[in-house]
Amino acid sequence: MITLLLKGGLGNQMFQYAAAKTLAYKLNTKLILDVSALSKKLKQDVSPNIRAYELNIFEGVRERKINKNRSIATKLINKLSSKFLKQNVFNEPAFTYCNDFWNISPPVILNGYWQSEKYFDSYSTAIREAFTFPVIDEDDKNFPIFAQIKNQTSVAVHIRRGDYLLQKNLAFHGICSLDYYEKSISFLKKQYPHACFFFFSDDTDWVKKELVHMIDKYAIVEGNNNQDAWKDMFLMSCCDHNIIANSSFSWWAAWLNKNPAKTVIAPEQWFQTSDAYYSTADLIPGSWIRV
Repeated sequence: MITLLLKGGLGNQMFQYAAAKTLAYKLNTKLILDVSALSKKLKQDVSPNIRAYELNIFEGVRERKINKNRSIATKLINKLSSKFLKQNVFNEPAFTYCNDFWNISPPVILNGYWQSEKYFDSYSTAIREAFTFPVIDEDDKNFPIFAQIKNQTSVAVHIRRGDYLLQKNLAFHGICSLDYYEKSISFLKKQYPHACFFFFSDDTDWVKKELVHMIDKYAIVEGNNNQDAWKDMFLMSCCDHNIIANSSFSWWAAWLNKNPAKTVIAPEQWFQTSDAYYSTADLIPGSWIRV
């Protein structure tokens, strides 16, 4: 079997699952999700770096979950299982795509982020099916936005600031500049002059101050927090085109966008750090535009 050590938020968990599930398909073996590094539920009063298991929103993700920290008995069972099954740990050697991933033999524990489409493009249909969102019905507060998105040419713009402005995260991730958004919006305005731009952000005051003056038709989507955050990803994936942030959350919204003629714009600089380990050469699909 393959045991996947899950970590990070929804977008990170999706990358990890997609890679591990594809490997499980290829090796015809079971996948188990280790959620030990995650909290039991989403809370507003905990550190933004402590994330909960969020793949449960997808009906297609039904693998067994284990939590090695549950009890002394569980720890003992896991220790004995690891000893007798001789499970190896395969650590991601770098942020770029790793060809050795396909030489893995189970039983194995996967530890990494695996953020490249190359890990799962051979099973992209199955991964898309696994990541099918729940239906938003007419009683949902998001349904009017969903209807607006589907009834006209629509562009999703994701602006992530919030936790990225914390000193530790800012030094590593950085934030997408105003110049990036201005250039991206101008480009898509020329391509689709009648499009409506839908803004998704954890800092809507910044959006209202810096961006909306550029556009005649726009809407700011608000209120999808904590357990409803996935609804922003769903709505962004329903738009015709995407301007994403340096965030796996909006990466997946763009990737799940089913429009065959979609235009996706992504930032040229994904991380603030210059560490070669975090090269993003394999992160952005070739059909997307980097600005």
